[in-house]
Amino acid sequence: MQVPTPPVQWPSEFIAEGPVQDPTILLTGRAEIGNAAYRIQAVRMRKGMRSPDYRSDVPQSAYNESLDRVVDDVQDIIESLSPQLVQIGEGHYLLWLVPDVWQ
Repeated sequence: MQVPTPPVQWPSEFIAEGPVQDPTILLTGRAEIGNAAYRIQAVRMRKGMRSPDYRSDVPQSAYNESLDRVVDDVQDIIESLSPQLVQIGEGHYLLWLVPDVWQ
């Protein structure tokens, strides 16, 4: 038996929310599935590596240290060290959705 999916509304663009020196390390957006809102987050990753794609010309202190933990958390949830990456622009991103807060 097949069950139809609720309508999905995907954003047409993401918002860059990384540090001023490297805003595209972290992208966010909002999607809606049926009547439920979801927050989309994406971290630019080093292709073939298990770490965010930090730029070498940006001091490590500029980055939020939680980016590394988030990557580990996503890998724990999916039980894999090799999550699929999505190419967005020139970068490769680890992308996930989480339910938005109830209003």
